[in-house]
Amino acid sequence: MRSNKNKDLDNNLNVVAGDYLRKVRELQNLTLEQIAVRVRTTRQNIYKYETGKSRLKVDMFISICYALQLDPSQTYDAIIEIAKQRGL
Repeated sequence: MRSNKNKDLDNNLNVVAGDYLRKVRELQNLTLEQIAVRVRTTRQNIYKYETGKSRLKVDMFISICYALQLDPSQTYDAIIEIAKQRGL
């Protein structure tokens, strides 16, 4: 069983990851719908990932990274660095 501390960390990382991916999407002038089509999901699901309302699983993280033309490993490293800067 996971502790609440680990669950909070997971939730915080999901929020950081979603925020990061949203900013990249916006910088590329892409809509939620455009990314959703690329990863074969709904606009609502992308919104939930970007806002941390849904847990971003590894396969979806990788799909979104590729849809944004990002290297998943480098993106993950960037997200971890932001989380560290925020004290998570």
